[in-house]
Amino acid sequence: DGTTAENVDPASDTSLVGVNVNNAADVTVDNNDFDEYAAVLAVGPGTTDTVDFTENDITDATGSVAFEDEEQVIALVGDGTDNPTLDISDNDFDVTGVSDEDQPDQYIRDRNDEFDIATDDGLTNDMLEDNTFDPDAVVADNNIVPGPGEGEVLNLNTGERFDGDDAIQDAEDAAGTDETLLVGPSNSAYEESVEISTEGLTLESAAGADETTIRGETQAGASGLPAVDIRADGVTLDGFEVVRVLDDSTDGTTLVNTQAVKVGGFDAEGGSNVDVINNVITVEDNTVDKTHATVFGVAVLDPQDGGDIEGVTVDGNTVSGFTEELSDEEDGSAGIIVDGFYGGSATAGVTNNVIENNDIGLLIGENDATVDPQEGNTFNDNDDDIVQLPR
Repeated sequence: DGTTAENVDPASDTSLVGVNVNNAADVTVDNNDFDEYAAVLAVGPGTTDTVDFTENDITDATGSVAFEDEEQVIALVGDGTDNPTLDISDNDFDVTGVSDEDQPDQYIRDRNDEFDIATDDGLTNDMLEDNTFDPDAVVADNNIVPGPGEGEVLNLNTGERFDGDDAIQDAEDAAGTDETLLVGPSNSAYEESVEISTEGLTLESAAGADETTIRGETQAGASGLPAVDIRADGVTLDGFEVVRVLDDSTDGTTLVNTQAVKVGGFDAEGGSNVDVINNVITVEDNTVDKTHATVFGVAVLDPQDGGDIEGVTVDGNTVSGFTEELSDEEDGSAGIIVDGFYGGSATAGVTNNVIENNDIGLLIGENDATVDPQEGNTFNDNDDDIVQLPR
């Protein structure tokens, strides 16, 4: 209690641990300074009753690799018998002085998944709330880990991290059903068009739309490619700036049915029970030849592969800039469109959005389309706020 360990070189022994507890009971580690250790606490097999690790300051820990091949600041190694009750609270973890390549993989690692770090929903727990972490921490794969860095995507279910030119798409391709991808702030933007075909996937920004931008650009042979293309049921898109960048097609084709965010529609098998929430959705027009047939911010369309789309929620977004000049068709530009374009029906709730500076704010198509509920929206400076096409 009250002892101080300072300036221990972690490079001299990558397994160096401040306090290593094995075959002990009722252990208290309180009010210490751990400076530049690899790890500060390991709770090993045979430890029973309680372990209290409270009010300690942990500075620039790189993480020990003594417990498997990932680096953790605190390692919990239960033996499946009489594991201790843990109190890990009121500690200050600060690893901002550690280089990016030496950052620990986990703040707190539950090696054998026996201490129930995560709650049933896998997203929050007392250890996360009762300590301070810099960089910020999240629960991933039943461990407490640093959140995603700039240009990085973290799978909260598996703990896997992705970066590079197509970080979001790579993470989506590797994800399983009902998993959550937490996307770190963008370095200017994620320059990629994202296709979501994983059922139940949540794509969520860590820092919000002000700091996380997806820019989907025109590509040869894919002139109508959306910035975010949601093709599966149960998907959530939460907290991004989504920009559909329009360039003259590089392969000479006409830009048709172009969207910033598409739910269902072309090439889709699903799209029901999708939430598009808390996003800023806009367009950047760099074209010379206005060859686009239609340009929409959010398009909710019945799947091309057949069937209906229902249970879609478009809520809390700002949708702007989809003006008449972008399209060469009448009623070809709108902030939000709902339409049963492929012969099925499309139903969506459109609520609490700011819809502004568009040709049409909300376009309800001429086919089997229903917008319900439709409430709490703010319409500013659209040529037409709401248009219901005749059927």
